[in-house]
Amino acid sequence: MSVDMCDSEVHNINTKELNMQLLEIKEMHPILKREVVRHKFDGIDVVILPATPRVSPMSGALPKIKRKPEDLEKLVGETAEFELVLEDKDQKNVTVSWFKDKKLLLSFGRYKIWQKEESYFLRISDLIVDDESLYECKVQNEFGKIECDMQLLVDEEDESDEDYTDEETNEVIQPSFVKTLSSDYFRIQGKPLKLQVEVIGNPKPNVEWFFEDRKVTANKFIKITENDTIHTLFIKETVLDDEGVYQCTATNKVGQVCIESEVYIDEDKRDTIQSNNS
Repeated sequence: MSVDMCDSEVHNINTKELNMQLLEIKEMHPILKREVVRHKFDGIDVVILPATPRVSPMSGALPKIKRKPEDLEKLVGETAEFELVLEDKDQKNVTVSWFKDKKLLLSFGRYKIWQKEESYFLRISDLIVDDESLYECKVQNEFGKIECDMQLLVDEEDESDEDYTDEETNEVIQPSFVKTLSSDYFRIQGKPLKLQVEVIGNPKPNVEWFFEDRKVTANKFIKITENDTIHTLFIKETVLDDEGVYQCTATNKVGQVCIESEVYIDEDKRDTIQSNNS
């Protein structure tokens, strides 16, 4: 007699109580085409079938980003285009969504969203100042989601006189601000903050930013950019500790100018308001 059993069932056989002699043989099952273990008792064959191989729900992986969208700085009226590239093997059953200020963007009007092979795109046409913000991209599959963010800076048309910054001229010009900071800025916690100036001078001035008399350097939360005469300090998501006095200095060999502004950060109370209304 021959009996097929699984691994757990064979433990229920006590060979000592049955006074049986056990012989274990490994062989290829003729039907399953898999290696099995045959236990021979006196007059009884028990074939042990290994557990059927299967893919564990935990063996899957989150999609992987091959190249995240780059931060962009554009002028009003231009077009901004973000591109997200995923690993080739992560294309199946993936959903990619784009957000601005936590709000889902749809492919409509000035926004166009599309996919080409492993690349996913967001294009914003005819830029306006209000398009300046922190954008997010969320990639999701059945195992979870990953997120990345990118910032878009939108500058107004540069109307400065290029003669002032022409370093080939022999005229030496002390730095001066063509576009200055406002005296103060008010932001809600979590919203982006952009401080931007336009500086002219010859030789070209060196521009630095300070917060509470400490020099500000770029990091993953703060971006400092220079586009010809335009200089920008951008904070992706403000926190309460960002409140204080900011300074911008412009220096060349014939002088220095400085301008400052005070930034006020209010706590985001939207969750409190919603809960009170519920």
